[in-house]
Amino acid sequence: MHVCIYIYIYIYILIIRDSDYIEPLARVSREAHQNKSHTHFGNALLSLSSFFSRLLPLTLFERKKERHAQTLPITKRMATTSSFRAFLNHPAGPKTIFFWAPTMKWAITIANVKDFQRPPELLSVPQQSAVALTGLIWMKYSMDITPKNYNLMAVNAAMAVTGLYQLYRRFEYDREMKKIMEQSGGGEK
Repeated sequence: MHVCIYIYIYIYILIIRDSDYIEPLARVSREAHQNKSHTHFGNALLSLSSFFSRLLPLTLFERKKERHAQTLPITKRMATTSSFRAFLNHPAGPKTIFFWAPTMKWAITIANVKDFQRPPELLSVPQQSAVALTGLIWMKYSMDITPKNYNLMAVNAAMAVTGLYQLYRRFEYDREMKKIMEQSGGGEK
C-alpha cells in the first residue's frame, strides 16, 4: 500500500509537476541502490526512475521542453524561466492589485489615442486636463511607493503625454479660430 502511494507521488512529480524534482529523486534512488540499502521503497524508486527516464521524454511535456530548448540556449532558457517566475512573484506582479489597476488604466490611454482622430472642437478641456494632471501626478507617485511600479509609471506617462497632446490640439484649434474671427471681424470694419 505504501509503495503504491509513493509510486503515485513519484508519477505526479515526474509528469505533472516541475521537472526540477526528477533528478533529486532519481539520485536518491541510485544512491540507495549503490549503498546496497535494498528497501522496498528504494527498489521501487530505482525501478520507477529508470522506467520514467525512458518514458518521460516521450510525453508531451518533454517534447514541448525539447522544442523550446532547441530554440533558446540553456542560459537564456533558464533566465527566461527565472525572470518569468520573478515577474509572477514580484510584489507588483499579476498576483496583486498593483499590476491589474494600471493594466486596466491603459484603456483610458487607448481611448485617448483613439480620440486623436476626433475633431479638436469636440475635445473637452476639463477632461483632457484631468487626464494630463492625473498622469503627471501618479507618474511621480509610482516611483515613490514601495514596491516600485513601472507599469503604473508607464501608463501614467502615456496618459500625461496623450492628455497634453489633446490639450495642445484644442488650444491650437482655439487659436486658429480666434485668428479667423479677428480677420473676418477686422475686414468688416
